[in-house]
Amino acid sequence: MGVASCSARNAPVGDGGNISRSVAQVNKRVEIVLARGVNSGKYAPGPAATQSTSGGVPNTTSDHRCDRVGRAADVTTSGSVPARTGGRCRHRSLTAGPGRLSDACPDAVVEARSRTSQTNAPGGRAVGTARAFDFVIVGGGAAGCVLAGRLSAREGASVLLLEAGPGAASDPRVADPDRWAGLQGTELDWAFRSPPQPGLGGREIPVPRGRALGGSTAMNAMVWLRADRSDLDRWDVPGWSADELRPAFTRAEHRDGTGTGLDVTKLTGEHPWSRAFLQAALEAGHPLTGDFNRDGTSGTGYYTVSRRAGRRRSARDGYLAPARGRPGLTVLTGAEVRRLVIDGGRATAVEYTRDGAAETALVTGEVLLAAGAVGSPHLLCASGVGPAAALRGLGVSPRVDLPGVGENLHDHIAVSVTFTAAEPDPSASRSGLGEAGLFTGDGAGTRFHFWLGPSTDPAGRTFSLAVGLTRPASRGRLGFGADGRPLPDPGYLTARSDRDDLVEALSVIGDLAGGPALRALWDGPPPEVLKAGRAVAADHVRDTAGTQFHLVGTCRMGTDDEAVVAPDLRVRGLENVRVADASVLPEITTGGPQATVYAVAEHAAGLVLGADGR
Repeated sequence: MGVASCSARNAPVGDGGNISRSVAQVNKRVEIVLARGVNSGKYAPGPAATQSTSGGVPNTTSDHRCDRVGRAADVTTSGSVPARTGGRCRHRSLTAGPGRLSDACPDAVVEARSRTSQTNAPGGRAVGTARAFDFVIVGGGAAGCVLAGRLSAREGASVLLLEAGPGAASDPRVADPDRWAGLQGTELDWAFRSPPQPGLGGREIPVPRGRALGGSTAMNAMVWLRADRSDLDRWDVPGWSADELRPAFTRAEHRDGTGTGLDVTKLTGEHPWSRAFLQAALEAGHPLTGDFNRDGTSGTGYYTVSRRAGRRRSARDGYLAPARGRPGLTVLTGAEVRRLVIDGGRATAVEYTRDGAAETALVTGEVLLAAGAVGSPHLLCASGVGPAAALRGLGVSPRVDLPGVGENLHDHIAVSVTFTAAEPDPSASRSGLGEAGLFTGDGAGTRFHFWLGPSTDPAGRTFSLAVGLTRPASRGRLGFGADGRPLPDPGYLTARSDRDDLVEALSVIGDLAGGPALRALWDGPPPEVLKAGRAVAADHVRDTAGTQFHLVGTCRMGTDDEAVVAPDLRVRGLENVRVADASVLPEITTGGPQATVYAVAEHAAGLVLGADGR
């Protein structure tokens, strides 16, 4: 499979047409009806501003045909629904959103049909022939839901939230904590795959990403771990110290009847095997930690999780449900964003498709990308923001040369050892096996995260002991296949130290499993990997290690030239586009990044509202 990267380091060599034909033939000029001064004091209807556009991300695998291209559409809308453009275009179109970079006709703003769509509430204002919003949020995951909830609370603000997946509000699989793993590969998952990973013996690794309101919070394992103070110190980004981010973590949590964010609950060790794991860690001399979020990610203890009364609580539950009915909030599902329209260093519109038809939302204030570590850099590249040489090779005309877009991709990598249980799992709940963890390290900080994993046997006759690296050294990037589809490449084990550390950690698994508390749970001799020496352990790591689903870093924030966003989360070179999701994390957190992504979005909302000045 051919792989290109939105990275100058991996720009495709030779004929970029293998990925997409030249877009020169479709470089049309469109008129965007925007001018300074609507309600918000930012824009109002006025003379058409002529804009040259090119590149883009289309949305279907079929050809589409256009009858006319090149002027503002004559669009009528119903209620708050953004303009839905129809029409036909003769330029080939490939799946997008995050789907594929291609040579579509991104500049076709054509004759539309009036249509009523379901929205959360009236929002947006008519500007010329389309609908305009103060804030357009791309991605309805953790960060997007937080931003929509917080920004729509501002009186008079109009907010549009675009999510490619369904609402999934009534899906019983989402609410049931026991069924989280079964959501992978379903219609609620983008179901990306990595390219072959040399450090993993050439294996391609599944990369699940949530595709529904709530995003990955609708399908993750729900563990809630705040960033450790040492994590934020390593970021070394002005305005993002542990003390400065603490209020955002507090706002993101609703715990014990207090707080304003997501419901989180401290587990208590209901599953007997979890209690045995905790006891084994204590027998091995590790200290008991009362609350990882309060006391730091070290020692052993029970997790806090995003649940209430035994049911999952996603970002949709915590932030969108309370905002239901606000007059300024519009939520559209099934809306796959193609690209941002960039003019003079500003995003003036967001183009997307819904029910197979092209639509455009005009932007009077800011665009906030919250599409995650795959979606956000993909959309920037599709909009011409990234390393210029690589973008040209992908068939996209550069608008802002930003070499760091798509770089610095990394993830927690984990390896596990499976044991045959002496007795079947006594609990009906398999998710209870994710109740407890152990963080170990040395003078340099926490290095490993151990846990007892759920049974892979329907009869409950197995369990696993797993370990993940908390601070992996390996780095990769976001690439694109020959068909233009994103290929997240975390570069697993490209740093030799990561492999060596996981081999070392397997000996700790052997110590835990051999202690009295856990030895009573499994039958037979120890698994071969725990007794056959370092070479066998290294092969086990190579052949079985995989993702913890914690991809971060592809729109890294910072103050250096390689940073994609500044400390205020604005994309460098763009006046009114920010990124606020896992992609901005300079380095991955010690524990899973779920809680940190919520805090990033809470902090971002404060930055936006402070800058808005209303």
